[in-house]
Amino acid sequence: MALQSYYDFASGKGFSVRLGSTKNILDKESGQKILVMKRLLCSKQGSPSLILSPSDGTRRKNGVSRCGCMANIKFKRIDRSDKWVTNTVNHDHNHPFTTLSKIRYLPINRSIYETFKVLFSFLAEVNVPVSK
Repeated sequence: MALQSYYDFASGKGFSVRLGSTKNILDKESGQKILVMKRLLCSKQGSPSLILSPSDGTRRKNGVSRCGCMANIKFKRIDRSDKWVTNTVNHDHNHPFTTLSKIRYLPINRSIYETFKVLFSFLAEVNVPVSK
C-alpha cells in the first residue's frame, strides 16, 4: 500500500511521520463512511507549545520536538477502489534528519511485535512485572 511505502521511506530517510487529516464520505448505498483522503505530516510539523507544564510534579517535562517543518504528503483514493494515488508532496524539511545509528529510536520504528504483546499479557495475568 502507498501509505506503508511512505512509512518505510520516512524511516529509511531519518524522519518520522504522523497522521494529519483525513476525509470521509458517506456511501449512500451502504450508509457507511468511506475514507477517501489521508494526509501524513512530518512529526516535527507545527509550532512548539509555549504553555508550561504544571510544576507540582504531575507531569514529566518532554523536550520540544516540533519546529514548524512543513513536509507532508497527501494520498487520495481513486473512485472508491482500493487504489491510492499521491496528490500533494512537500519534501522540504527545515531540520536535520536522524542519524543512521539512532533511526531505531524514531516513533515510526517503535513497535512491539505481536508475540511480545501476548507474552506481556500472560505475565500481567500472573502479576509478574515486565521489567524484571
